Amino acid sequence: MRFLATRLLCLIAAFTLVEGPTVTYQIWAWANMLNERIPERGVADAVDSTFSGEEPCEHCKSIAKHEAEKKRKEAPVPELTPLAKAVSATSRPAKLTPPSATRLPFLRIDLLLLNQFQPELPFPPPDFV
Repeated sequence: MRFLATRLLCLIAAFTLVEGPTVTYQIWAWANMLNERIPERGVADAVDSTFSGEEPCEHCKSIAKHEAEKKRKEAPVPELTPLAKAVSATSRPAKLTPPSATRLPFLRIDLLLLNQFQPELPFPPPDFV
């Protein structure tokens, strides 16, 4: 039961974090607008008028008002000092590029190993009497 409660709480938190209630309310408003406009105007005109934004319903207006209030509540961005403006105007963004790779020639390891570790043979071969 505890595992289910923590999962449910995490799901609700994630839903709220990604503006789930606002999106759900907007979808519901669009569905209501389509439901009201399709019998009067037909499908094509109802879809055009619903998603064009020219004729918003009361629900859409309340959502827009809520979003405007939320943006107004956000902290304002502080003004840059003259020094910060000068530094940001003169500095260029750094290019992040991978280091240049040098292509190594293909070495056949088997030949390399044979040549390095082959014992030297006496020349001419010894005579065993």
